[in-house]
Amino acid sequence: MERAMPELMETQDPITLGHGLYVLAMVNMLLGDVAGAPKHFQTALDLREWCEAMPKKAEQARQFVERCRFASGGGRSAGAAESYRQDQDARKAAREVRLAAKRQEMREEEEALEREIKERQERRRRAMEMSDSDDELVEEEPTKAEAVDADAAIRAEEAAAAQKKAEHETKEAAAKKAEAAAAQRTADAKKAAAAKKQAEEETAAAKKKAEEAAAQRKAADRAAEEEAAAKRANAKAEDMMMKKPTVEEAVRQMAATTPAIVPSSSVTPESDKERRARFEKLMAERQRERQRRTHEAEEWAAAKLKHDSALATQGDPAAAPQREEPCSENSTSLSAAGVVVPESPAKCRAAAGSGSRGNQPAWYAEWLEEENLLVLEICLAGVENVSELELDCNEEELEVCGGGFHLQLAFGGQMDDESIGAKFDAATHKLTVSLHRLRQ
Repeated sequence: MERAMPELMETQDPITLGHGLYVLAMVNMLLGDVAGAPKHFQTALDLREWCEAMPKKAEQARQFVERCRFASGGGRSAGAAESYRQDQDARKAAREVRLAAKRQEMREEEEALEREIKERQERRRRAMEMSDSDDELVEEEPTKAEAVDADAAIRAEEAAAAQKKAEHETKEAAAKKAEAAAAQRTADAKKAAAAKKQAEEETAAAKKKAEEAAAQRKAADRAAEEEAAAKRANAKAEDMMMKKPTVEEAVRQMAATTPAIVPSSSVTPESDKERRARFEKLMAERQRERQRRTHEAEEWAAAKLKHDSALATQGDPAAAPQREEPCSENSTSLSAAGVVVPESPAKCRAAAGSGSRGNQPAWYAEWLEEENLLVLEICLAGVENVSELELDCNEEELEVCGGGFHLQLAFGGQMDDESIGAKFDAATHKLTVSLHRLRQ
């Protein structure tokens, strides 16, 4: 249509050009071009001849242009809305004037038809009277035939006039119906626009309310987490204070583990301050040693997990190593990796049923003598969420199942299953379990 428009403009025919612009605007409207359709409709409305030849299409185009004008900015201010209402009232008044003129015209036509019918009936009556006179007996039969023909002609004319009147009435009813339908469509469009605006406002209010509620919940959760963290820190500090040995106990422990020194008159005995300093230095060295062993174990576990993941990605099951790893009492592979495995009085080992319901994962156990605590680190490659795992523990055994893994460990001694704590790190796919030894 866009390519054909120059040719239509060359014809200089306003009706043809109006048809082309109307069709092009309808195509743009179907394609969703809200800017091009009103423009072509308005250009067609500027052609007066086309509007007079196609009043229904012109009215449709005018209504579409008005709706676009109102939707684009007419409803944003009171002045624009008032102008739109005044324009609609003016158009309505103009339609009423046109309808009144058309009704008057149809009424005059009906009166003219009635006068014509009456005149024909009068002529027919006179013709019948003339046919019955005695002066024209010879021509009686031809006069009656002519009267019959005139009667038939009058009846035909009356039927044509009645048909024409019915057609006028039908057209008037159709025009009224079309006008009512257009008014109803306009009212429905206004109602739909108001409902849409109200729905958008309600949706925005609900969204804002939900965001405020979410922010309040987030703030409450953050406050609860901070409070819980403060409580845990206080509890840990109190526990460490309760477990921290006194200077006299540390001196007795050092005396029991240190060879006896033969007193000599040339050696000056240690003061309380010197013994306390030496004890603190010894405790600091042990703490650094434990942190070093923990760091090396974590590095080894991460390297092992990366190696197993690479083999699993390559899809070579024969080249993948077994997932079973020795515990602290069997430290051949850990020593080869450069990890110093501490001696543990609470040694644990894989039970006979370990790995029966899945692959046995790599695990590492460490006993913290100072805290009377057993720490287990289990590498579960591929597990993304702790909800995939099942953990069961009693005084003698620990069982972890899920994500294609199964591990069952037997403790070297009785443990306090009520003191168990577990933490899962999704970034490293590592499950850390800690529990205290059962006090005798």
